[in-house]
Amino acid sequence: MSGSIPIPIPLSETSVPVNATFLGQVTGSIRLSIKGVLRVRVEPPDGGGGGTTPPPVFVVGETYPDETTVGAGIIRPYPTNVVTTATTFTGTSTEPIVDTIFENLVTIDGNGFEFENCVFRGPVTRTTNAGNLINVFSDSSGTVLRYCDINPQTPLSYWNGIGYKNYRLEQCHVWGCTDAFAAFALQDDPDPSVNVKIIGTWAEKLSQFKPDEAGNRDVTHNDVIQCQGNVGPDDDILIDGSRFDAYHSLEQSDPTPPQHTQISAIMMTPSGSCQDRVCLTARRSWFTGGIFTLNATAPSLGLSVLVLEDNIWEKPRSGGPSAAIAIDTVLTDRVVTGNVYEDGTDVPIYNG
Repeated sequence: MSGSIPIPIPLSETSVPVNATFLGQVTGSIRLSIKGVLRVRVEPPDGGGGGTTPPPVFVVGETYPDETTVGAGIIRPYPTNVVTTATTFTGTSTEPIVDTIFENLVTIDGNGFEFENCVFRGPVTRTTNAGNLINVFSDSSGTVLRYCDINPQTPLSYWNGIGYKNYRLEQCHVWGCTDAFAAFALQDDPDPSVNVKIIGTWAEKLSQFKPDEAGNRDVTHNDVIQCQGNVGPDDDILIDGSRFDAYHSLEQSDPTPPQHTQISAIMMTPSGSCQDRVCLTARRSWFTGGIFTLNATAPSLGLSVLVLEDNIWEKPRSGGPSAAIAIDTVLTDRVVTGNVYEDGTDVPIYNG
């Protein structure tokens, strides 16, 4: 069946009428091809005009990301309107999608899709082979999440937060995923860059599973961000003013309590199926946890580029990181400056 029809998204207080082309029904999902403008109306929460309030003052690199400064509910009340069907956004959008809880998978296969004050929770049960709650196609552009939450309602070893290319997060909160972020380009991708920007965002409480069904191994290897290969400028992957806490969730892991193993805040490891290097910049951010908080020990990193500037790291301790910054000597194209522990002392490079 085909044709241009209006498809209402089920809402209570917020109305998001969509002019769309119906491309077919796929077991519990709808596919939307946007025609023209995605129009959004937000009812003023208190009778005031516009329905929005100025966001709290947030200075990237100075403001500490926590529950008072990032995530849904920061600029407007926490959303209550729910979409339960898996949704693919295609075409081009010129206005943000706002104040919505997505309780299924979201796929971006288009341009200019921006989400504000939204919550991404994934499905109740896993019914597809998808690995990300939000899957951004490699030829998409302009995907932005602002003041959003990403937290699977049913934690599984399959669920990462968002991947793999061409997305930007600003003041978001991500938790309960196996990996929060995936950032890599496949070996045969005509565009080897990833253009991933994580700004003023907090990621924490990674879910550990034993056994790891998704990875077919004994236990999940959790990373806040998994970087398996990209070729681009130094800041092709940019982490700026963000907070990565590489500890396992005590609520959304199995076993509970989880084991302190196989985890990092930043994992740089080019794989055979992806590009042959990683290009990453992390600056003005806060990093804790992990076995190695930054794990750049793979011998395949010889062509990679790493910039670490003015970050604050957790000191090695029992039950915490064995080393904050671990870099193999093959990674020579690096700038590491201004990195200190929480007490202000300099962070050494392990294996550097």
